[in-house]
Amino acid sequence: MNTQFFVSIALTFIITCSSLFAAAGEIPLAIPAELVGKRGAHVNKSTQTIIVYSAEGEILLEEICGTGALFAKKNKRTGELEQLDTPNSPKGKPYKIFKKDAKYINTDGVPMPFSSFFYKGCAAHGNENFVSFKKRGIPQSGGCVRMSMEVAEKVYALLDYDDLVVVTGSADDFIASLKLDHLFNTETAEKQEDLKFLIDLPNPTKEQIAQAREAWIKSDLLVEDPKASRRRSEMFIRYPSMPETTRMSFTKFERLILTPEEQARRVRLVCPGVELRD
Repeated sequence: MNTQFFVSIALTFIITCSSLFAAAGEIPLAIPAELVGKRGAHVNKSTQTIIVYSAEGEILLEEICGTGALFAKKNKRTGELEQLDTPNSPKGKPYKIFKKDAKYINTDGVPMPFSSFFYKGCAAHGNENFVSFKKRGIPQSGGCVRMSMEVAEKVYALLDYDDLVVVTGSADDFIASLKLDHLFNTETAEKQEDLKFLIDLPNPTKEQIAQAREAWIKSDLLVEDPKASRRRSEMFIRYPSMPETTRMSFTKFERLILTPEEQARRVRLVCPGVELRD
């Protein structure tokens, strides 16, 4: 027997086995091992996505989500900073949905519609203000898995008590994948503030630009410099149409609201009471 014969036999065996596995409904390798043969959801923080699988391994839903945010909060008891992240499930020990409430409101009075709790106070739920960046989900919560209202309602209907939830990945990996590190400061709290600006005004509308310009002209513009560094890259800026103070480069803000003619003349904004330098 020659080599060509053996190669032919091997290829036939591989093709036959592949057909058998396909016919038997082979479980795709992307499914976490904990979900094989079980219904549940995979929340991937590295991609900011949620995938719901049937017990047979079929993808029932695949959508973007927003996991724990990249900021920290001081523990009232210990005084230490704690990162408000969605905790990864221990390998081989997936979380289980233990509570469901379609109209849940947390202790701070914040609505969390279509909540499916899987770890302590962490739930997969809808959010009226869910945001995306370039059609991708982003870290935006204090530990929950946020989704748009439409997606959350679907997830709520697909999952039931004792269904599994596997959380993997890292929000830091996701931030790195955006390749926007040059826009972020190093502290986690500041990453979140920078990201808010990217979300709110990635491609500002003419109306948003007009609002910002009007606020500047009327001196109805708040510029805070909590570190007293007076550097344009560390300004917090807020005006009436912005719900929260947003960290952004003041130079970038100037480019946002100056007309092309003003930019050509290199006109600089004057912000009352704040001395800025590059």
